[in-house]
Amino acid sequence: MQFDVCLQNQIADRVLSNFMKYILLIVCCIAIFILIAQIMIAKNTDTTEQQPYNVLLQDNDIEIRYYPEVLVAQVEDEDPSIRGSASHNFRRLAGYIFGGNTAGEKIAMTAPVHMENTSAGTRMRFVMPSAMDSNRLPVPNDKGIVFSTLPPDTVAVLRFSGFASDKDIREKEVLLQQWLNDKKIPTTSGFRYLGYNPPYQLVNRRNEVAVSIRWVK
Repeated sequence: MQFDVCLQNQIADRVLSNFMKYILLIVCCIAIFILIAQIMIAKNTDTTEQQPYNVLLQDNDIEIRYYPEVLVAQVEDEDPSIRGSASHNFRRLAGYIFGGNTAGEKIAMTAPVHMENTSAGTRMRFVMPSAMDSNRLPVPNDKGIVFSTLPPDTVAVLRFSGFASDKDIREKEVLLQQWLNDKKIPTTSGFRYLGYNPPYQLVNRRNEVAVSIRWVK
């Protein structure tokens, strides 16, 4: 009888051990899959066309940049939260570039996505690819999408990583404003947030807060 109990315990221990090994194998496979997927996503992000600029000055994570004129598509939302309105605004603009237009034409995604507060809520802008001009842009199915040409601009930018919340964005704006105050550099616009990564990218994320300035060498 005692032998039977010992045998049953050994069998139970062996089954449990094999089960744990099986679970560990599944977890390792999932982790490897996620790692490979994130590497592919990061590589794809790195090859996305980025809005061009020249760096005029760098101080750790802060840069003074000159941006040439650029064509953008934009939407506005009544939600006062940049992060709260991000998903809805992004879907509208992404719908346009993924074929939601009268020509059914797909337009390449660029980075960064511009987000900012307005007196009525929030605004999001997609920078149009450099190969396109206003005469070649198809008409959006969404009548709320409008186009504008942003003039050349000199901006101060603070770069940071991770997933940016409204609180994170406000904190970085305060830090950038303090730096500008110390350097006695006046601002000429409100702050805006620049996002470079899709929401499903978990590593190597790039965020920036930016503000137009009056720059004198």
